[in-house]
Amino acid sequence: MGRGFFPLDEALGIGSGGWTPRVQEWIVRLGTCVASFAKAAELVKDGWGVAVSEATVRRQTERAGEAAARLQDEEAEALDRELPEGKGAAERLQVSVDGSYVQVVGGEWVEVKALAIGEVKSNGEEVGVENLTYFARRAEAERFRHLAMGETYRRGVWEAAEVAGVSDGADWIQGFYDYHCPQAVRILDFCHAVERFGKLGEVLYGSESEAARQWTAEQAQRLIEKGGEQVVSELAELVDGHPQRAQMEEDLNYLLKRQDMMDYATFRQQGWPIGSGMVESAHKVVVQVRLKGAGMRWAEQHINPMLALRTVECNHQWQEQWPRIVQRWQKLERAERQERRKKSKGKSRETAAVQTTPPQEDQGKTRGKSKPAPTIHQPAEQNPPTSSQPRRPAPDHPWRRMPIGRALFYPNPASEKN
Repeated sequence: MGRGFFPLDEALGIGSGGWTPRVQEWIVRLGTCVASFAKAAELVKDGWGVAVSEATVRRQTERAGEAAARLQDEEAEALDRELPEGKGAAERLQVSVDGSYVQVVGGEWVEVKALAIGEVKSNGEEVGVENLTYFARRAEAERFRHLAMGETYRRGVWEAAEVAGVSDGADWIQGFYDYHCPQAVRILDFCHAVERFGKLGEVLYGSESEAARQWTAEQAQRLIEKGGEQVVSELAELVDGHPQRAQMEEDLNYLLKRQDMMDYATFRQQGWPIGSGMVESAHKVVVQVRLKGAGMRWAEQHINPMLALRTVECNHQWQEQWPRIVQRWQKLERAERQERRKKSKGKSRETAAVQTTPPQEDQGKTRGKSKPAPTIHQPAEQNPPTSSQPRRPAPDHPWRRMPIGRALFYPNPASEKN
């Protein structure tokens, strides 16, 4: 028997599991927030007195996440078709983008890209970032750039007076800035720059040597004071002609390509952050907390639904977005019901067509002669009734051996003598 559907359930907001809207919401929210679906099921039972299985929590959370991801996709597509008037923006924004990895079923690791946006605040001595929001998705660079439009539009990145793009300097990230905020000041994350100097120092002065650590610390200080152009040009002269130059080629070219992104003295004077720590925290808060637990492996089609719910939760938008998620969820279920009905009707038509198709003529017939109809032998009926004689029980029928039968048809001889 197929699954039933009652229109009143949808009108009252009762989900496919038969729970009230509030219980269903908390099943999904706990499945989104806590460390595992099993723990979420335990908390639902303790808090609401409703026994649900781990598989049920997983299924409900993934279905809600699918609806949330569809909403984000549709929002990006709508913005791409017709860009509406902006919502306003903070004066100064930092936009940082980076990638991390999630393990999928089979043991492979796949990249998840994350975006973090925050308001830059400076008091003249310290620079901080507040009001952070995130977007994350498992997607190729071009697709991610497109899907992030919803969040960059909501935060007013396109209209902000000043924007700083702090990142590790990857080419795909520069393409992201070109698309969303071409006016952004491009800043190479300071820790990434120092890391490259550290690799070069180990080749120049020996791996894990004190001389290499001291040289790296000196270069980091010089970067802060003099900027990348001077320090990197001097480094190129030092490396030139070195017998191990080939081992340093990649790191040196990385720094040479990004010299203008390492003018840290100027950036600090302008009140800009020189670190991309906020997107590193996005990896932890949005991705790692829920998708990189011990022993976790995800089916790839379930990564984006979970990321969609995680961004809704981490952006403090749950109360605003949940009604929209439920509506989209119901729309998905209606579409699936219609598809099942179409398939069921198609199968019924095929069955009816097979049953009403006349049998094909026997290929063994010869022209002008027909094959005689087969003789059907039926088993002979035992004791067939006739029209002139009523049907009687057989002589050995158990009825005839019953005592009451003998009493009725064969009177006691002793009674006849009396």
